[in-house]
Amino acid sequence: MPKAIFLDMDDTLIATNVLYENAVAHLRGFMAHFGHPPEKVQDTFNRIDKDMYKLHGLSIERMPSSFAAVLKDLAPEQAGESNTAVVRGFASSIFNTVANVKPGVPEAISQLAAEGYELHIITSGNDKVQADRFSHLPFRDKIKSLHVVPSKDKAVFETALRKTGLRPDEALMIGDSMKSDILPSTAAGMKAILIEPQPGVPGFFHAAQDNQPTLPEGARLCHSLIEAARTIIEDDRPAPTTRKAPGRNMSP
Repeated sequence: MPKAIFLDMDDTLIATNVLYENAVAHLRGFMAHFGHPPEKVQDTFNRIDKDMYKLHGLSIERMPSSFAAVLKDLAPEQAGESNTAVVRGFASSIFNTVANVKPGVPEAISQLAAEGYELHIITSGNDKVQADRFSHLPFRDKIKSLHVVPSKDKAVFETALRKTGLRPDEALMIGDSMKSDILPSTAAGMKAILIEPQPGVPGFFHAAQDNQPTLPEGARLCHSLIEAARTIIEDDRPAPTTRKAPGRNMSP
C-alpha cells in the first residue's frame, strides 16, 4: 500500500512534446522559404539534434543550438545574425510557452490528494524551466515536493526517497517513459505505473524508452493518469467482507 505517489511532469502532467513539435514545424516552414522540403529539414534536424543532445543534454541551449545548426547546414548563405535569431527564437518558445495540463490530470490529482496520498514530482530538465512550469500547475498546492534532476536513474530515486523519508515499499512512481520513469524507480524498489505514451509522438526526451519492450516486475500499464489514480485507490481499498445470510429457523 503506497503512502506517496511520485509523478513525472513532462507529458505525464503537462503536454510538452507538442511544444517541441510546434517549434520544429516552424523551423520546417522557415526553411521552406529557402527551397528545402520539410522531409529534408526534419532529417537534418534529427541528425544534428542527436549530437547536440550528447553535448548539451536537457539544457535550454540544446534546441536553439540545433535549430541554428540546421540553418547553417542547409542554407549557409542565409545563416546570418538575423535569420539565426529567428530560428533560435522558434526553439526558445519551447521553454517560454506555458504547457497545457493534460486532460483528466486535475481530476486525478484531486482524487489522489483526497485519499491522503503524499504527492511529489520528480522530473528531469532545466531547474528554472521546470520550476516555472511547476508554478503554472493549477494543483501545485497539492504537491508536497518538486525534484528537478538532470536525468533519472536508480540513484536519483533512492535520493528522493531519502529526502522525503520514505521507504521504497511506501512509494509508487507514475510516468510516461519506460527508460526514465519505470526502470529506474522499480530498480530502486518502488512500484510503478507506465502511462501509455501517445502513439506517433516523437520522443524528444524518451527516444530510447522502447529498448525495454516488457514491463519489469512491480510495474503495470495504464492508459491515462485518471485510470492510474483509480487503480491505485481501488487496490488500496479493503475487499468487502462476505456476510453469511442468516439461516431459516427450522424449529416447529
